[in-house]
Amino acid sequence: MNAFVRQIRFGPNGSSTRVETADLSELQLECGEGERIWLDVFCSDVGGLEPVARRLGLEPGSLTDLIDQSDRARIDYFNDYVQLYLHDLMASRQIVDIRPRAVVVICRPRAMYTLRTEPLESTGFLNDSAQRALPVFARKGISHLLFLLVDRVVDNCMVLAKEYERRLNTLEDRSLSQACGEDLLGDLGTARDEVLQLWRTLVSNRELMIELCEEEFEFLHPESARQLEQVRDHLTSTLEIAEILRGMVNDVRENYRTTLSLRSAKAMQQLTVFAGLMLPLTLIVGIYGMNVPLWPDATKPSTFWLIMGFMAVVSAGLLYYFRRQRWT
Repeated sequence: MNAFVRQIRFGPNGSSTRVETADLSELQLECGEGERIWLDVFCSDVGGLEPVARRLGLEPGSLTDLIDQSDRARIDYFNDYVQLYLHDLMASRQIVDIRPRAVVVICRPRAMYTLRTEPLESTGFLNDSAQRALPVFARKGISHLLFLLVDRVVDNCMVLAKEYERRLNTLEDRSLSQACGEDLLGDLGTARDEVLQLWRTLVSNRELMIELCEEEFEFLHPESARQLEQVRDHLTSTLEIAEILRGMVNDVRENYRTTLSLRSAKAMQQLTVFAGLMLPLTLIVGIYGMNVPLWPDATKPSTFWLIMGFMAVVSAGLLYYFRRQRWT
């Protein structure tokens, strides 16, 4: 089993002990008097999750969603624990390789386990925050760990929403430029997929947060319950931003189509002006091309230049008229 396990024990006096190992069997999972435990299991091989589940005393099949990488966030209720299945989109605060990454959160009265198959920014943040918030953990227990985790997941979504908004603003500026090309459509397609992925993740996680805030759990401290309601509201606000971003994708597409239409109309206008200039000249040439005597006398050498001068005057007059009408 290719796994990394981190265990942090929070003592009643604000102290903590940290153990990191590759063998879960080396760890003591029982809580001492007044202790709380956070256990983070990173197992890149999904085949190794079942032994982990047995070691942690989980119900058979409880990790099926994680193994199958289900798209739907959910809460499951078991005899002695509550299980949350949700998604974080980021492996780190570097905005690369953005995609849903699943994590299972097991909540017991005095212990919380996080199980995952990929690196997660939120669990890394939780590890960094553990030492700074020891007095809070001693007072609120594992409910504060849960709050920090889900709050970070929502914060990551907000970071992505702001980044996607910046990218869409850039695409919008490009779509309004007469120089925009077909490469804009490729970039817009990528942005659309990113925004849709964000929206789907937010919708799924919001359903979980609504249920989490409505139910009463033994492990939830009252203050943490209020904080989770604030996270739910923050998630709803982020979802509203994602809805706006979806609208921006459509706006950029419409801008691009409008720009193409204006570009085509400009080309047609220029062709129309050119045809308008040539039409009277063609008429004059056609009249003088007939084999009938016309004024001025065709036998005089100056006749050619008189006709050419007249045609130039007609062209100049039409061009002046077109410019006055702002057709050119």
